[in-house]
Amino acid sequence: MNTITCGDRTAVPLYSCKDHVHNTWEIIYQAQGTAIESIAGQDSQAAEGCVTVIPAGLYHHKTSHEGFLDLWIQANDLPFPDVPFSVSDADGSILRLTELLIRTLISRETDYEIIADGILDVICMLIRKNMQDTVRYPFVDALKTVIYNNISNPDFDLHTAIAQSGFHPDYFRRCFKEKTGQTPLAYLTKLRVNKAKMLLAESSFAGVADAALKCGFHDSFYFSTCFKKAVGCSPLQYRKSLSGAEGSSEMQNKS
Repeated sequence: MNTITCGDRTAVPLYSCKDHVHNTWEIIYQAQGTAIESIAGQDSQAAEGCVTVIPAGLYHHKTSHEGFLDLWIQANDLPFPDVPFSVSDADGSILRLTELLIRTLISRETDYEIIADGILDVICMLIRKNMQDTVRYPFVDALKTVIYNNISNPDFDLHTAIAQSGFHPDYFRRCFKEKTGQTPLAYLTKLRVNKAKMLLAESSFAGVADAALKCGFHDSFYFSTCFKKAVGCSPLQYRKSLSGAEGSSEMQNKS
């Protein structure tokens, strides 16, 4: 059996994973959130849907301000170059297969080892296919990094960043959406809203205007509009819902 073990996403988001190493290959699927992965001293961004392949013997760790959830597979031998790399799972097919692999190994039903190795083979085929897409659209990954580095910058101009790529804006947006499933603006807004949710959960929360500025919005009204569209409630309502949940938990503990 090639698949050694695998792990499901945790019940609550993680904010760090300490530096460690394996004597097997590892495939890590970023199921939720955005994080910085450090592999053999090299840092890179891991956004939702990112699939990272790490050869045996390389120390790696992960950190995140907003929290992340991931799934992982460890195997003795994988058909990839002996260097770490990442691809995007735009259509979610690798995620679905990874979840199926985890269920197969947990259930241990008849012929589960053969089935697990078969699922892993298909996952590797999809990763190889997506490696070709990564080579095809390297400018998309470049913009994702620029966006991540400017989440808190209210003066960041997405249109200028796209224009600097040298590609026609319409072509660039079409490639970006094909690879990520979102437009560049939707991608940026999602990252900023995720950061806002983290700020609203902090006890030192200073107000909507402050949260808006720290998440790259000059206009707190526009920030509230974007937040409500993404989350389904206003920033203050979201903040109150967190306080209510904490209060309810405290009451239960006291009782």
